[in-house]
Amino acid sequence: STPLLQSYFDRLGIILPDDYETEVNLAMAGWLKQAARVLQKGLLLLIDYGRPAYDYYAPERTGGTLRAFSKHKVCADVFKPDGTTDLTADVDFTSLSLDATAAGFTPLAFMELGTFLLSAVESGFELAENDRRGLRYLLHPEGLGAAFHVLILGQNVDPAEWTFKHIRLRRPGLPA
Repeated sequence: STPLLQSYFDRLGIILPDDYETEVNLAMAGWLKQAARVLQKGLLLLIDYGRPAYDYYAPERTGGTLRAFSKHKVCADVFKPDGTTDLTADVDFTSLSLDATAAGFTPLAFMELGTFLLSAVESGFELAENDRRGLRYLLHPEGLGAAFHVLILGQNVDPAEWTFKHIRLRRPGLPA
């Protein structure tokens, strides 16, 4: 429907099969350019549902990732007209990383949320007892620990000063 869609998939080297439905965030590049102008120096942590492009656009994933939640449960109808549902879709972290690099950010690390939080706790981050119970759900692979990912971007920082135990930049297809 637009040449931007073709160039989006060309840069990923992805050819979608016929009758394939998916979500594409063409606005992300503009948002990252604006963020790069605002953040003169520092880190940008992006945390969301998502996966690398090779998994996001896998041939067997023909229905996309758009889903609706109502009262913390998945709804069958994403266009439920009563206004009580929240819509969400996964993030293509490969495209996000490429857009971030084009905007001037340096990808520093990519990891599952559980790995990120566990690293924070191992580094001495203090937690209250009530926070520990919630942390278990965020760490566990069957909770949000594997569904959410963390992409850490740097702006005008020395990458050598920001080393992370679990970098995993190759996973979304970036040089490590």
